[in-house]
Amino acid sequence: MLCQVTSNRYGDPSAVERTRQAFASGALHATSYARPGKLFTAHSSLTRSSVAALDRAALERVVEQLVGMLRRALS
Repeated sequence: MLCQVTSNRYGDPSAVERTRQAFASGALHATSYARPGKLFTAHSSLTRSSVAALDRAALERVVEQLVGMLRRALS
């Protein structure tokens, strides 16, 4: 399962800002936004490389946003 990451917030209230400090390894060239509402699946063979990996705290923040969105959808 993958989450869209973009350099534009698009007015998405669930978007989680990611700065260079949010990565355990690698980095993106600009401040970026993880958009938990934009999930998709893809086979691992479609992935060519990895440019960065979120640190644990940043990943937990994205997961918290996703869980919150799912809870709101159920209520």
